[in-house]
Amino acid sequence: MRKLSVKDTVLKAAEARNDKWGQMIIDRIQHVSDLVAVDAKYNACMKNLYNVPSSTGLKRRQRSVSNVNEAMESIYSYFSENSDKCQFSMNESINQIEGDYRPDIRTIKAHLLQKYGDDILLVKTA
Repeated sequence: MRKLSVKDTVLKAAEARNDKWGQMIIDRIQHVSDLVAVDAKYNACMKNLYNVPSSTGLKRRQRSVSNVNEAMESIYSYFSENSDKCQFSMNESINQIEGDYRPDIRTIKAHLLQKYGDDILLVKTA
């Protein structure tokens, strides 16, 4: 059994990333015979090398904001379509959200207050 060299390990991780940064690493080190011999500084970057970006390319925060906005649009639409009704429970509102993502109740309340301001009253029941 042969142990992988440092170069082989780094190349393998860079290839697994399958992104621009991984390709830059491959381009820089593929012609170097021994990283240790040329005093390559790789320890600080190795941790980041294994943090593979998400497949969508969006950062977690961006994905989260997008999910919250989509969920809130479902609730806003439901309120608009049922404007003759003057009361909605939080569970009823949450059940209008399509898809698997459900924002936290505090997030929903904050968005409702931001959109409707004084035109909405949120009451906690026992």
